[in-house]
Order: sequence, then C-alpha cells, then structure tokens
Amino acid sequence: MTPSQTSRRRIEIGFRVTALLTMVLALSVVLLAFYWLWPFPVLTIRKDVTVDQKVYRAGDYLEYTFSYCKRDDLEAETHFSFVDSVVYSTPGMTMRSLPPGCHVATEGIYVPNLPSGRYKLEMVRMYQPTPLRRVMVQSMSNEFEIIGR
Repeated sequence: MTPSQTSRRRIEIGFRVTALLTMVLALSVVLLAFYWLWPFPVLTIRKDVTVDQKVYRAGDYLEYTFSYCKRDDLEAETHFSFVDSVVYSTPGMTMRSLPPGCHVATEGIYVPNLPSGRYKLEMVRMYQPTPLRRVMVQSMSNEFEIIGR
C-alpha cells in the first residue's frame, strides 16, 4: 500500500466515524424530543370526587375522596375553586405528592367565607413531567351546600 492510499484510507475511516457519530447524535436528539413532548398521562382520576358531608359552614374542613392512577412521583401545583353560578377561586398551593400507582386518596381544604348556596369543588392539578410540557388534570366533586355562620 502506498502512502497516498494509506492517507486516503484514514480519511475514509474518519468520514465514516464522523457520519456514524452524527447519526447517533441526531437519533438521540429526536428520541429526547419525543420523550419531552409525547402526551403520556401523569394522573388519571378514576372515579368521581366525593365530599364527606352535604352541608358545610365557612371555616369548616371539607374532606374529599377520589380514586386515581398516577404514573410518576411528581409534585403538583393545585388550584381549588368553589363553583355555583360564579367561580370562587382560591390561591394555588403545592400539596403533598400522591404516591405513584392506583390508590384512593382523602384530602381536604378549609371552606372560605362564601355566600350561602349549593357548590361543587373543582380541583386543577398542574404537573410538569418534562422541561417542555405542563399537564393539567381537572376534576369536579359532587354537589354540597355552604350555609352562613
């Protein structure tokens, strides 16, 4: 083999290695983008949310129960609203993380000072499973009544 053939062979090997590394890098970027953007479910509420009583007063502790399946151990920012013909929102809060798997959970919130009437509790949980995606899980309770103090 002559010296020019040897250097040509080295150049061909270099091009092949560069092409292979470029393809591996491109495939990695595509797979990472699919992982970050693919819409997999984080939390699924399996049954209706039920409150423990039918009548509450402002300041009472309202407990609600729901059945869920959760894929990953992620924390959620949770927003509550009391809904009748008007939506009364409460400030968002980070609640304890629900454990992954399928479970029944009981949580609670204090009833704010609201006008008397029939309400439903709406819960919106916001998860961020990847840096590029936010997932919103919304659920509504059965109807209950709030009476004045």
